[in-house]
Amino acid sequence: MALLKVFDSQELNGRVARWAMFLREYDFELEHCRGPNNPTDYLSRNVETGEKENKITKYEELMVIDVLHHKAIENYLRDFSYPLRADEEFRAKLRKRAKPYKLVNGKVCKYSRESGIREVLHSDNAKLMIREIQ
Repeated sequence: MALLKVFDSQELNGRVARWAMFLREYDFELEHCRGPNNPTDYLSRNVETGEKENKITKYEELMVIDVLHHKAIENYLRDFSYPLRADEEFRAKLRKRAKPYKLVNGKVCKYSRESGIREVLHSDNAKLMIREIQ
């Protein structure tokens, strides 16, 4: 409807007037298509696409942690050792942070409902794993 008003209107500002002049050179008919029948409207109405992307992003963030935290959690799970010169506040945070993780065959793993038990990678070996998969 807005495009029809552009062609009918006599008073247009600069940019809209230039577009109207450009489009008047072509011979075409405008036909209205209702939303569900309009193929270009599908992208704005497709709810599933956005949800899948969010799940993938959450999953990737869940399975990759910082190298230093990964090593600290791994050492804590293996023999309950802390990094050198770690104060009591850091030790408490490490104990709390390590609760959802388990050591399986020497690898830090985490359980999730969607994927079961999965290895948790640190930022360095995550890049290597991605290269191996590609």
